[in-house]
Amino acid sequence: MPMTAHILGRRTGPLRWSAPTCLALVAVGCGAPRNDPQRGPMAPDIFKIVKFFPASMWRDFDPADANPEGFQMTLYLISGKTDKGAFGDGTIQVDLHAATRDAEGRKKYEPVKRWSFAPADAFPFRVKEQSVMGWGYQLYPNWGDADVLGKEVRINVSYVRGDGKVIQSRPTFRTVPIYDMDAYLAARSGTQP
Repeated sequence: MPMTAHILGRRTGPLRWSAPTCLALVAVGCGAPRNDPQRGPMAPDIFKIVKFFPASMWRDFDPADANPEGFQMTLYLISGKTDKGAFGDGTIQVDLHAATRDAEGRKKYEPVKRWSFAPADAFPFRVKEQSVMGWGYQLYPNWGDADVLGKEVRINVSYVRGDGKVIQSRPTFRTVPIYDMDAYLAARSGTQP
């Protein structure tokens, strides 16, 4: 059954392609789109980190209890050349610290967990479409069984560029919620709710 072309809503008969037309379509159609995140802009000149947390930033990775085991954030590594988010050629580091009190009652932050994403590790977290901020990452750090429920935490993001320069974000402070107090208390005591 021959294919037919539809031009301006009219059926024009059997579709025939010339060799130059076929080559032009193959050459144009086989290339990756310009905004393809697999190719996206890799920037060696990152100078700033911008991060956003949604209103419901806490993530529950364990269906057995309702309490969060991680969080979600959108991260932009800002390029000096474009002043927009770009994919980095260095390592993204996310640090989670929990507030504690020292012997005198002063607040201090103890390290809880560090996530490190080399370019290949960060690849699956690249956004699929460019926003007005540029290209970014959607990260879902999971702290597992770390003891942070009900505590104030500090989230820091740093970026180690390919040339070794370290870029730091401003710290973000949040209190981790406890949604299921029975499950929380049971986990702390080692019993089942």
